[in-house]
Amino acid sequence: MTPEVLALAFSWLKRDAASGIDGVTWKDYAANQEAKLEQDFLGFSYGFRPKRSQHDALDALAVGIDRRNVNWILDADISKFFDTVDHDWLMKLVAHRINDPRI
Repeated sequence: MTPEVLALAFSWLKRDAASGIDGVTWKDYAANQEAKLEQDFLGFSYGFRPKRSQHDALDALAVGIDRRNVNWILDADISKFFDTVDHDWLMKLVAHRINDPRI
């Protein structure tokens, strides 16, 4: 899913269709549409990204350490994150990104 694919899908929508569950019409969304399609992953994000691996992340880390003044490095094991995360808080955070109560 890319911003280009989302923009294309938006262009296929009926302009006079009823608003969504959030009350936003096609015209409302079209205003400043580009800002609404900003990526959640930044250039330095590596997890679950196409054509990026843990090896690429380690290479980028090595370059960053070599070229910058680094005071500390945080190493975190998140393998059991979803087993222990507070699901009520997680759902609140997801609700900030997805305004559909069915999800």
